[in-house]
Amino acid sequence: MVITEFHTEDFTTIYIGSATIYCVDITLSRDIGDTYKSRGFLTKIRWDGKCSINRPFEQGADTIMIFTLAMTYVHRTYPTVTEIVFTDMSTRQCDNGGSVSLSAMKLFTEGTTWYESHLHAILDPDHQSTYDTMMKNATELKNTLPWETFVYDTKSNPTLLGIDRIKETYQSSETWQEFFLYVRSKLGVSKFCICLSENGWFDNFLQTRLRFHLMSVQYLIYPSSYDTEYTLGPMKGGKAKGRSKGVQRWRHTLRQVR
Repeated sequence: MVITEFHTEDFTTIYIGSATIYCVDITLSRDIGDTYKSRGFLTKIRWDGKCSINRPFEQGADTIMIFTLAMTYVHRTYPTVTEIVFTDMSTRQCDNGGSVSLSAMKLFTEGTTWYESHLHAILDPDHQSTYDTMMKNATELKNTLPWETFVYDTKSNPTLLGIDRIKETYQSSETWQEFFLYVRSKLGVSKFCICLSENGWFDNFLQTRLRFHLMSVQYLIYPSSYDTEYTLGPMKGGKAKGRSKGVQRWRHTLRQVR
């Protein structure tokens, strides 16, 4: 992969991906002197098949790999940065070409988001109250929302309605996690994703009916929790360093040591 840094008087921005596609975007704020403030920001992490230089980037495992590299790099290069804050906007591409909120899909089946279960993320304590209120209201609605209203909200999704004992399971489930976990167990992960993504009903249901907005809360990651070996090499076919209009660019290849 390629790691690119842009340095200004106030910020340093770190990009990791290929020479043309950035898949990780982290911003660090400068403090006094050459040190940095303790809290940095993960602006973006996304999957793209072109995130690496010499082979297709694989969704899932390679996303974890590039994230681990990024956090290790921040911890070793900028040790005063002890927290990375981010808003979970992750999505999952389904086999039908649609997409669904990955964080919500995981949260409303297993009780944790993908980042929490795979990347050691935790909810920012400052946002715990907001999250608890949203979850409490969503759970209360599960026990009061009639089946017929739920069917209407799903746009009468044929895949969902075709599941054996789906109405009985909906009415007996006390939480959304219990109900959607049953749906996933009957469909399998691939068909479950397709079911949720059809007509965008699931994401819309969470936002408009449940008033559950994951973008209103933030998560924390501690770079010191990550440790993987990597090597930095010269950038081939281009300049490693550059400067223009007060912005200094630093670029190298980044390779994980397996």
